[in-house]
Amino acid sequence: MVLASMVLAFMVLAFLVLAFIDLVFLVLASLVLAFMVLAFMVLAFLALASLVHAFLVLASLVLAFIVLVFLVLVFLVLASLVLAFLVLTSLVLVFLIRAFLVLAFLVLSSLVLACLVLAFLVLNFFVLASLVLSLVVTPCF
Repeated sequence: MVLASMVLAFMVLAFLVLAFIDLVFLVLASLVLAFMVLAFMVLAFLALASLVHAFLVLASLVLAFIVLVFLVLVFLVLASLVLAFLVLTSLVLVFLIRAFLVLAFLVLSSLVLACLVLAFLVLNFFVLASLVLSLVVTPCF
């Protein structure tokens, strides 16, 4: 009976040792599982960060495209303004050249007209002089 109770006590002690070892393995397995969950959470966070980074890269590419389009539009507007300025300048220059030519034509035609008037006056002077001479000289004969 003592032997049976000793065997029973040894069996209980062995069961307690095995339960303790099982508890240690369960705690270690729980810790490993917790670290695996933490690693998966870190991986999920990194994947989310990678997704956000990809979205930010895409957004920066879209913004760069918008800025490029804006710069092209600004360049086209500036080029059209320069072209309009050049056209306006050429039109003004053409108008000024035409005005100068018209003014030169008017001055030259006025000079020609003045010369004609002067020639007419000189001719009238000679006619008047010949008339006066004929009036003065005729009674003498």
